[in-house]
Amino acid sequence: MPTSLIVLAVLGLGVWFWFDSMQAREQAVSGARSYCRRHEVQFLDDTVALGWLGLRRRGGMLQFLRVYSFEYTTFGDTRRHGVVAVFGRQLLQIRLES
Repeated sequence: MPTSLIVLAVLGLGVWFWFDSMQAREQAVSGARSYCRRHEVQFLDDTVALGWLGLRRRGGMLQFLRVYSFEYTTFGDTRRHGVVAVFGRQLLQIRLES
């Protein structure tokens, strides 16, 4: 196999991974924002940060499990932490610290 095909395949996988990661991140932001609104807390900075990335099997297929952290506040003075997990493209879990 020529080197140029290998380089092209690696670049293609990199672009796919980046695109998949951006979609998962948007899913996490949207889920965290909605969850905070339902629980009457303020979602801070309108962003999430990737804290963990791994592979898990579902129905015989490997999919990425991404765990993001975010910050929220209840009264506007203290930042608290939350976690949102995205499995593939599906929100798996959202937690606020107690």
